[in-house]
Amino acid sequence: MLFKKSFLTKHMWQIQLDDKHNNIKQVQSQNFLGIIIDEHLNWNKQTGKICSELKSFKYSFKQLVKYCDTETLKTVYYSYVVSKIRYGILSWGVTIKQNIESILKCQKALLRIIDKAQFLDSCKEIFKKLKILTVPSLIIKESCLHVKKQEEYLQKLFS
Repeated sequence: MLFKKSFLTKHMWQIQLDDKHNNIKQVQSQNFLGIIIDEHLNWNKQTGKICSELKSFKYSFKQLVKYCDTETLKTVYYSYVVSKIRYGILSWGVTIKQNIESILKCQKALLRIIDKAQFLDSCKEIFKKLKILTVPSLIIKESCLHVKKQEEYLQKLFS
């Protein structure tokens, strides 16, 4: 895969792979373990994939809200939605603000359904009431947990 800094620059980093048995060709993006990596490393396709997956849950939540209480809906939310958001978040979490905001918008739509709120209602109180972290907060949490897990290694590295 050929990584480009931006479409405006000519700087490129090329990874040379020597494989005599297989033809390796350049691609614009590659799905690797469920994470879409593109040649610009901008994560637009990955965050778009997450948004479309979250949007596909809206109908299910609209049906579940008729039959389930809030705690059950929160359990379903954590098992489906949060797991989709958290997968690979240390990679794609460094994307541009617009990508994070699009995922946050989808997250808010689902929380409004769970809380039976109106379309234009603010979600700030819903996040507090349901004790659910926003997408930016999840990125910060996962980053901090990763650093904490690597604490021993980092101490050896910087001492």
